Amino acid sequence: MKYTGFISEIDDYAFAKSLKGYYLGTSLVNANRESIITYLKSGTLCVPFMGVAEDEDETVMGKISVLTDGEWFWPDYLASFIKKYPNFRIDPEFERHVLKNQGRKIQVEETAIAALEKEFLTKARFTQ
Repeated sequence: MKYTGFISEIDDYAFAKSLKGYYLGTSLVNANRESIITYLKSGTLCVPFMGVAEDEDETVMGKISVLTDGEWFWPDYLASFIKKYPNFRIDPEFERHVLKNQGRKIQVEETAIAALEKEFLTKARFTQ
């Protein structure tokens, strides 16, 4: 499994990155951001956490829950950050994955969700 979009100021995971590291620069905008936002919002809930993520200006950006497509994990709040900040850096490998799967409905088998949740919680060091 692969991980994208986890922000260390919100999520204390080894694979999370600082919010500052996600900005491309003021003039650069990802041309595929609308497709990526749509894809992110269509993910399957995998790890339900209670709580919300806030931006630096205390705007609620989304839940801290984790979504998946069976290959990637991402935080629920990621779509809101990409929407709010047109210059938000998107992992190039994830972007290629989204474009390759664009238009396909994300389907994760119910039986796989428990295993994916366990994998995430182990990697995030919630369980051993």
